[in-house]
Amino acid sequence: MCEYCGCQSIPAIRELTVEHDVVVNQIAEITRGLRDGNTTAAADACRRISRILLPHNAVEEDGLFPAMASEFPDRVESLQQEHRAIEAVLAECDAGTPTDPPGRAGWCAPSTCCVNTSSRSRTASSPPP
Repeated sequence: MCEYCGCQSIPAIRELTVEHDVVVNQIAEITRGLRDGNTTAAADACRRISRILLPHNAVEEDGLFPAMASEFPDRVESLQQEHRAIEAVLAECDAGTPTDPPGRAGWCAPSTCCVNTSSRSRTASSPPP
């Protein structure tokens, strides 16, 4: 979400932004866990992100995105695709800790998956410069 248009004064938008910030903090936990070889901590952080993002994505997709669709159809489609990709990666941790090495199929590479997506999502509804 943008920081300059006043949308942060809308309670639902403010809450979505806070949730994005919480997810970014959890991504840092994943990064630390993987860096330190603590895959259990990384998987726990993935599950915490899932618990936040499932209802969060529903609010965005059912409420915010339809309002954006006429002005930003390509961005809305891109954001929906990103939601599905993130959900698929996080689902790898639903049943426990993946056993494949970090950086492989069962693990989110935070620098290329969640972090970049989260920062894009924060500005995706902003008008182009």
